[in-house]
Amino acid sequence: MSSWDQLLQRQARERRKFLRHLASQDLSLNEGARVIGMSPTGFSNLLKKEGIERKNFSGVPFGQRKKRHGVHAYQECADRGLSKTETCAALGVTYNSVTEMERRHKSLTFRDGRTKR
Repeated sequence: MSSWDQLLQRQARERRKFLRHLASQDLSLNEGARVIGMSPTGFSNLLKKEGIERKNFSGVPFGQRKKRHGVHAYQECADRGLSKTETCAALGVTYNSVTEMERRHKSLTFRDGRTKR
């Protein structure tokens, strides 16, 4: 094996090691891509090509869904007097999920989280 082939193999090992390190950190896809100067799509494709699993920014592996909450969880937050934004943080869901749940279930009413000036 020539020294050139050895160099290429060593670079490939170091690249995989660095990509594994990036994938293990709790970074969003955009942040990880920015670190190595790529587009998020290119970064994602590079990880797939190298066979490296990456967790979502939320800590959920790709292809797996977050735990879904039923109406009772949203109702508990509303009963505690939480706003929609506070409910998002408490349940780990998006603002749109809370709004959609409120629209579907008219019994849910969240506290107005806006402050009056």
